[in-house]
Amino acid sequence: MRSLNIRKLGVASPILIGALVLASCGSDTGRGAVASTQVDLDTAATNYIVKDPVTTTIAPLVIETEIDPIASGSQVYVVQSGDYPLKVADQFGVPLAVLLAFNGWATGSEFPFPGQDVKIPPGALPAGPVGETIPDAGSNCPAGQYTIEASDTARTKVAEKFDVTVDALDAANAGTSGYGAFYPGLKIVIPAKAGC
Repeated sequence: MRSLNIRKLGVASPILIGALVLASCGSDTGRGAVASTQVDLDTAATNYIVKDPVTTTIAPLVIETEIDPIASGSQVYVVQSGDYPLKVADQFGVPLAVLLAFNGWATGSEFPFPGQDVKIPPGALPAGPVGETIPDAGSNCPAGQYTIEASDTARTKVAEKFDVTVDALDAANAGTSGYGAFYPGLKIVIPAKAGC
């Protein structure tokens, strides 16, 4: 009698072994018996636990802000060319969501065009000039304010008069309403000059 060499069968050997195991399991169905399983569907005979439904409550969104009350009451800001919602919110030190809600806007796409008004909420930073009026040209070691005169025909002239750069003058007046028009009678901020 020849012995079966499993190594020679290679890949087929696991399949043959599986078939032999299944064939040895036998069943009573071959002898005429029929196997059946009955399931009792009576509701009283449950083997599981019924739990109450879970309800989830979502808390409403609450925006908490900490704004120092520097200015009392609300302010009105005239939108300048180049303004956008986040820029104005940062300029006045208020969160964007608060600025939008205070003006009744759902999104920043409702932001008005240049020349139109934006309401600034109470507690925002003050807009416009700060500090005392600078008495003499060039004596601006501390920052102060200056009223544009008829002879001030350009920002460069005012910057030279107070020994500051035009960029520093523009940055100091980012929140000054009407600064883009630069007209006589407008009060502007003069930044402290370098080296004071």
